[in-house]
Amino acid sequence: MNGPPAPRNTSYRAALAGLGRIAWRFDQFHPSEKPALSHALAYVHNPQTTIVGGSSPEADDRLAFEKAFKVPAYHGMEEMIDRLSPDIVSICSPATFHFEQTKICLKRGIRMIWLEKPPASSLSELDDLIELEKRGQGKSRVLVNYHRRYMECYRELQSVYRKEVLGKCRFIHVTYSKGLEANGSHMLDILFSLMGGDRPYSLKWVDAPRSSENPSFGLSFEEGPGAIVSGIDLPYHCVDISLTCDQGRISILHGGMTIRLEEKVEHELFPGFYRLKESPSDLLGSGGFGFSMEEALKDLIDSFENGCEPQSSLPSSRSAQALIEQLRQEWRKT
Repeated sequence: MNGPPAPRNTSYRAALAGLGRIAWRFDQFHPSEKPALSHALAYVHNPQTTIVGGSSPEADDRLAFEKAFKVPAYHGMEEMIDRLSPDIVSICSPATFHFEQTKICLKRGIRMIWLEKPPASSLSELDDLIELEKRGQGKSRVLVNYHRRYMECYRELQSVYRKEVLGKCRFIHVTYSKGLEANGSHMLDILFSLMGGDRPYSLKWVDAPRSSENPSFGLSFEEGPGAIVSGIDLPYHCVDISLTCDQGRISILHGGMTIRLEEKVEHELFPGFYRLKESPSDLLGSGGFGFSMEEALKDLIDSFENGCEPQSSLPSSRSAQALIEQLRQEWRKT
């Protein structure tokens, strides 16, 4: 499995560690011609990949996966690797297993690793993985599945911000529910991608009851806008980001399903004053997940074949991981 990058017509053997929703069940009753919501359907859609098996400690998951894909499933990931010699391993297990399983794959020279977020349970674990990947000198590539980086609307939001399409951005507001690591980490990753990845910031305050999984906090970026991240305890998913700029406000709501543009206009009741008014816009495309999973997989393969970093890599995920760790420390003080 080691060696020089393969030519583009190479077919890669793909295996999945963890056989739950993001691995394949999100698409269990989803039309196969629709954009993938899981790793497995993305593999089916990619002409360079073939699913050869999976692993899970859960017998029911193994049986269901074997029935659906007509390939073997094993109790443990290492047995799966020994028996199947995959080129790509998707790590779709619970987050507490991500570090150990990724470390095993890197040490065993798996060519490509498609790692669900968060990539590790601590910043020190993530740094260990970054160092292991670096030592491999390109034998392995890891893509962290912050798949919103591959959605059209979030890519275009970065362009709106950096090109100041609506003027200078003065403030960013993020809202999330259902857990800092589960949903909040997606938005932190998008926030840092907007800022260029490693722009210095200050954590101004943290507020959350100890029983909550959704802390709220304020950030101040050096030579950039302030940001408030509002974590809310809700029985449904709420994942939104809004940029308030000199000439208007643009928002990606409902996890990317809704785009909203509000432009600065003269107030109809108070001449000489201005307000925001909702306007139709194609600035960020039509919204929706699109083929983001397929795009992530393509980026992983391209990065391996061309010897470069994927757009969502272990190093690019470090800023979000560091902030999560900082928030945990501050949270304990409250």
